[in-house]
Order: sequence, then structure tokens, then C-alpha cells
Amino acid sequence: MQVSELIEKRGCALYSIGPDRTVAELIEGLNERHVGALVVVGPNNELLGLVSERAILREAYDPSRKFVDCAKKVRDVMRARDDIPSVTMATRLNEVLELMSSARTRHIVVVDEQDRALTCVSVRDIIERMLEDAETENRELQNFMYGH
Repeated sequence: MQVSELIEKRGCALYSIGPDRTVAELIEGLNERHVGALVVVGPNNELLGLVSERAILREAYDPSRKFVDCAKKVRDVMRARDDIPSVTMATRLNEVLELMSSARTRHIVVVDEQDRALTCVSVRDIIERMLEDAETENRELQNFMYGH
């Protein structure tokens, strides 16, 4: 199965943020959309990076003061473009999972031929789709075996 098949069912919304926005705006965006990461894009949706809840914990939180610097810019906490893998609509889901594992990330950005961000896929999206497919296949096999 390819990313395009996952996107067909799930939709192709791009939840993004600009690099000059603040961590406070980032937190609001994550909470409003109920997601764990936002894609950082430039003016024409060119992919600049990815920013997640973990980035806030690693880069904006000061444990000695028990303080989150909400004025910090997204560009200062994001994973930059050269540090994140991306995939296309034609990438197979098992390849996406392998990339996620090797890059130690739960989110991968889907890009077009011009490296513009289209959407972001999470490990949860993939697992849910694989479970649905396995359940469908199981039902079909049971119907075949028992003549339903």
C-alpha cells in the first residue's frame, strides 16, 4: 500500500506553522488540531522543517526553572529540513515505517516534486490503516472458509 491510498481515506490536510511563530502559537496549534506535530513551511509551502511536542520539551523547557519559554521562535525548536526524512505519495507504507524507525520520529512529511509539503503522516495513521486492512482481510477469509 502506498501513502496515496492512506491519504485518500484520511484526507490531505496540511497542519503547518511558520518559522517565525512563537512556541505559544505552536502549542495552541497542536492543541486546536489535536496533533503531535506541525510542518514548518515557507511562503509557498516549501518544507523548512517539522516541530513536535517533543521539540517543546527538549528545546523550550528549562527544567532547572520549571519554565517553558513560550516566546521562543519555532525556528529555534524545530527539526530542520536536512534533519527530517520526507516521502512522496508513491512511497510504500512499510518504507515509511522503516524511515520513521531509523529517524526516530513519529511523523513524516509528504512532499511533492518541488519539495512542497502536502501533508504529514503519523505512525498512528499507518497503524490504524494496517489494522483496518488486516480486519477486512480476516473477514474475507472467514467468509471464504465458511461460505458466508
